[in-house]
Amino acid sequence: MKKLLLSLSLETTCFATYAQNTFPSSGNVGIGTMSPSAAFDVVGDISIRGFVVSTTRSNYLSFIGGGSNQGAIYLGSDNRLHINGYANGAQFDQGLSTSGISPLPGGGDQISIYYGDLNLLESAGVPTYLRSTNQDLKLQSGSTYNLILNSSSGNVLIGKTSQTNTAYILDVNGSVRANAITVNTSGADFVFEPSYKLWTLPSLKEYITKNHHLPEIASAKEMQADGLNVGENQVKLCRKWRS
Repeated sequence: MKKLLLSLSLETTCFATYAQNTFPSSGNVGIGTMSPSAAFDVVGDISIRGFVVSTTRSNYLSFIGGGSNQGAIYLGSDNRLHINGYANGAQFDQGLSTSGISPLPGGGDQISIYYGDLNLLESAGVPTYLRSTNQDLKLQSGSTYNLILNSSSGNVLIGKTSQTNTAYILDVNGSVRANAITVNTSGADFVFEPSYKLWTLPSLKEYITKNHHLPEIASAKEMQADGLNVGENQVKLCRKWRS
C-alpha cells in the first residue's frame, strides 16, 4: 500500500512540474541575461543548423550593434537593405525590384564611408553616375567644400561655395596650373585689311593720359571685379599691336 501511494505521489509531482518552461505571452526569454530586451534575447554565441525568419513583423531580419556609435542592418518588409552604420544616421538604403534598382529616401547622409576609399567601377557600355536631383553634389574635406557641382545652374565651383556671377560654368577660387590651354577665338586678322581704321598717335596718347589704360582694354579695376576673357583679350592685344 505504501509503495502504491509513493508511486501515485511521484507521478502527480511529475505532471505538476512538467510545464516549468512555459512563459506567458507578454514575457521575454533570456539566455545569459536576467533582463531580456526582446522576445528571445541571447547574450553569447549561437550555433544554428537551420534558420527561418518570420515575415509577420515590419523588419524581417535585423542585426543591431551596441556602443556609442550604434550600427544596424535590416532586411525589411519593403524589399530593401538598410544599413545604419553610424550615430549620425548614415544610411545605405537601396530598393531592389524586378524592374531594377531604385533608391529609397532616408535621413542623414545616404552613403558615408569612414576610413576607407569609395571606388566606382564602370562596366563596358554602361555609364557611371553620381546624381543629385534636388541638392548640390559636394566633395568636402574637413569644414571646406573643395568641389561643388551646382544643381540649379550646372556650374562647377572649386574652392568656394557660391558665385558672384553665375555666367561662369567653371568658377575657381585660387590659381590654376596647366601644361597647355587652348581657347577658341575668331582671331584679329581683320586689322590688316585696308579698310581698318587705325588710331592716330595723338588721339591714342590723349586716351591713355586720360584713362590710364589702352583703348578697348579693361582697366585693372574692371579686371579685378569681372575677371578677364583670355581669348577676347588676346584679340584686342593683336589689334593694339597693329595700331
